[in-house]
Amino acid sequence: MAISEEGYRKMIYFHLPGLFEFYDFYSAFLPLFREHREYFYDWCEIGSIYGAPADCLWGGGRAGFGECNAKVVLKLMNEYNISPRLTFSNSLLREEHLQTRGATIYVKCFIKKAKRRVA
Repeated sequence: MAISEEGYRKMIYFHLPGLFEFYDFYSAFLPLFREHREYFYDWCEIGSIYGAPADCLWGGGRAGFGECNAKVVLKLMNEYNISPRLTFSNSLLREEHLQTRGATIYVKCFIKKAKRRVA
């Protein structure tokens, strides 16, 4: 374990992409990450996993293939105490886009049910 001169534990937090797109990968990787920490450096941790669902305007035009259900994604993130983050990277996004039924459902679901949030 790396310790700073001030006595603080040094930790690097990784923020990983593909919240919806890579659900199958994370459902296999996260148990490995938890159960076999000896495979990974002790100074690294997962800070969050971010992404936007495939059917949202938020993605900024990127090809989104993440069709996994938000509740299923949240269950996995909560199980491993990882902060799920919705990305809003479309520079043309306006407030009215956030009032659509789909956007409202995702945002409310994540606000109410995510156990861990990263400030």
